Amino acid sequence: MRRNVFNWKNEEAGNLENKVKTFCSIPQILKFIKDFILFVEKDEELTKVILRQHQAIAVEKILERSLDKKRRRGLIWHTQGSGKTYTMIKAAEMLFKMPKLEKPTILLMIDRNELEDQMLKNLISLGINNVETCV
Repeated sequence: MRRNVFNWKNEEAGNLENKVKTFCSIPQILKFIKDFILFVEKDEELTKVILRQHQAIAVEKILERSLDKKRRRGLIWHTQGSGKTYTMIKAAEMLFKMPKLEKPTILLMIDRNELEDQMLKNLISLGINNVETCV
């Protein structure tokens, strides 16, 4: 079954062997296990979610930008169906745990009311408890 199988892009298009070697390298696999897996509760069942390439890249860009002394704000724009909820949750978790940022203020904007409860439950399940909501 090919459910939830996505292309993994690399600088060298068309070279499958290089893509496999790059993605399956020990540092890359360990990084994904450590940084880009979420456990979310859905229908009272715990589900493992592995971020896709564009989500992982967005999280890395957010972290990189947050450490840039010349910038004070950032914005990541996602299209519908791109996995923005998981990207925001993972970025928020990693930003919150970065010692260099010293208790950052993180704003997550949710574009649909039905996602608010889902987002709050997921944040709490990650140990991010000091969340305030506003309408």
